[in-house]
Amino acid sequence: MEGLWAYMITLVEIFGEIQELSMRAAPSLPDNQCMHVDDQVAFLGEALSSWEANFPEHELGGPFVALHQGYYHYRMLLYYQYLDTKRATTEKTARFSKFCQHSALAHSNLLALPRDVGQCDVLYAGVGHSTVISSSVLLHTAMFGDSDEIMPAQQALQANFKMLQELSPYWPSLDLTIRRLSQFQLRCTEGDAIRAYDFDEWMVAFLLRYHLTLDEKRSRGVAKNDIALFPVC
Repeated sequence: MEGLWAYMITLVEIFGEIQELSMRAAPSLPDNQCMHVDDQVAFLGEALSSWEANFPEHELGGPFVALHQGYYHYRMLLYYQYLDTKRATTEKTARFSKFCQHSALAHSNLLALPRDVGQCDVLYAGVGHSTVISSSVLLHTAMFGDSDEIMPAQQALQANFKMLQELSPYWPSLDLTIRRLSQFQLRCTEGDAIRAYDFDEWMVAFLLRYHLTLDEKRSRGVAKNDIALFPVC
């Protein structure tokens, strides 16, 4: 168990850098600064991959699930800005966008595993926030992904909803977390859905300031009524 603390500390240190980078990247940046951000994202992505590659394979149970839940959560935060279509698309940024989508799906699958096998449940409050972030990415995949990606994303959205339902009796504060997801869905359904992923100050607050309420900033445009959305109470 002591060895796992070292892995946790390393992971939290990487998260600190991801958080700082996300706050700097939110405003509109000239192309040369975007390229600099891309390089920093690549560096931090390699740090996360190295952390995962060196994690002891024999470690299982709740701590294993909790640490890897954090790993996928931080990968989503790192690559989330590449869901913003206003960014210039390159081979690298397209790959980063896929990394974000794959991490959201892996996060959902990981949290479903303890429930499916009946052990090592992860029932702490922070899982609620990371599940909301995962759901927002999965919603993007369900709306804009390739045909073979849509069904797995929709299934993962349903699994995430079950997770939030299971967490709610333990953590009444999750009502705020679920409302945050509801606000995000409103950005998608009451406007131009793709603009809901603009990486602006609202989005940074949505990703990082999970203890605060959010202003209901919504995009304008045609509603997306043909998408099976993540159910919100």
